[in-house]
Amino acid sequence: MREAVTFVAWRYTRVEIVGIAARQPEAKRSPYRAIVDNLERLGVPRSESRIAMIEPPAEN
Repeated sequence: MREAVTFVAWRYTRVEIVGIAARQPEAKRSPYRAIVDNLERLGVPRSESRIAMIEPPAEN
């Protein structure tokens, strides 16, 4: 007898933000919140939003 295989489909919207590592953590929360709010208005649930902040060091 074969075992049933269950697949979990992960559905999410990924947003990547690339910027210089200069902002304080408090200053990063506002854009995150605005992006999630706007995605929610378009029908993307908050639990299905992933935001990645990529911050390479600033070069002299």
